[in-house]
Amino acid sequence: MKTRKKRKRWNPKEHSRYKMVVYFKDKEAIDPTQDDESSTFYSFDWKSGYSRFLDPEKGLDGLHKKVQEYGDKANFILIYDRTTDRLIEKYFEGEPVEI
Repeated sequence: MKTRKKRKRWNPKEHSRYKMVVYFKDKEAIDPTQDDESSTFYSFDWKSGYSRFLDPEKGLDGLHKKVQEYGDKANFILIYDRTTDRLIEKYFEGEPVEI
């Protein structure tokens, strides 16, 4: 009798393509250039935890929804591409800022 190998689930901290750092107003986080308190969110680039394929666009769309949700509650929202560690988008109080 053959037994199947159990697939591992995707881990957002390891496998996500994008990372969003949010500096909320109520945490006294004012400026991303200083060491303020921030919250980190990772993109979910797959349909389910056991999905075989990653879709980076799905993950970025999910982060854009979070920007709309948290926009007025945050001073700064920064979105990074984790493969290159490059800042790709920046928001101030929900409005896009040029990088």
